[in-house]
Amino acid sequence: ASIADWALPHVRALYAEGIMQGTVVDGVSVFQPTAGTTRAQVMTVIGRTIERGYSYTTPAFDDFASVPYWAQDHVSLLTSLGIVSGMGGTNNVAPLDGITRGQLASIFFKLY
Repeated sequence: ASIADWALPHVRALYAEGIMQGTVVDGVSVFQPTAGTTRAQVMTVIGRTIERGYSYTTPAFDDFASVPYWAQDHVSLLTSLGIVSGMGGTNNVAPLDGITRGQLASIFFKLY
């Protein structure tokens, strides 16, 4: 009910494709359309859209241990493809930080 009418068909389509899976709250998967989004969540969603078959390894970010387990594969893939790199010249990926429009624009630019 909290998903805007204009967004609902898109959310449903992404959910049906397994690209968006929601967040588990009290054992129930929910979408939370008004919640902020972390860098790990964005990298996971984008990682789910990329075909596999590329060779990639775990990146050596200083803060990789703070990447949630469900995002590690996607962060590794996006890093190996050169789509994601350290934040502001550091060796940190800052997975639990919110993502800015500029950071998202950078990721999209590197995708295409």
